[in-house]
Amino acid sequence: DAFAGGTITHTFLDVGDYHRYHFPLSGVVKEVRVISATNTAGGYVTWDTKSKRYVFNPGGVGWQTIETRGCIILETDRYGLVALMPIGMSPVSSINFSADIKQGTQVRKGREMGSFMFGGSDFVMVFQKKVNFTLDSPNEAGSDLFKRLLMGERYGKLVLPETPKYR
Repeated sequence: DAFAGGTITHTFLDVGDYHRYHFPLSGVVKEVRVISATNTAGGYVTWDTKSKRYVFNPGGVGWQTIETRGCIILETDRYGLVALMPIGMSPVSSINFSADIKQGTQVRKGREMGSFMFGGSDFVMVFQKKVNFTLDSPNEAGSDLFKRLLMGERYGKLVLPETPKYR
């Protein structure tokens, strides 16, 4: 319930992009979790009792479980709890947290959090309800698409209400 009604940001890394991720804020790590992929890339695999074989269903429900997800809950002084979720997409589907990132670790903005193996990847941040995220990334000229950004470039800002709950 800590994130109910909160704001989600989602960024995509293409195959050739920088595949390390860094803490976007300073704070204390409250939780570190890796949720492994459960199926093969591109579909859903089930056990067929008749043939006594695994059966591949490329369009079945459950395809979304092929991505390995990570989750770090970061407690910040200013913005409360923030969920940081690297998502390793298929076909490699991997996330690798830095070995020294553990529950209770004090981290500073910019510190490396981990890396993806080869492939496309996503990074999701979830903020609590009292924190608003304003997307201010520039658009490509003459397009509705956002400009491709490099690591460390700003794409938005966090805004607190006048009487923030988290100070």
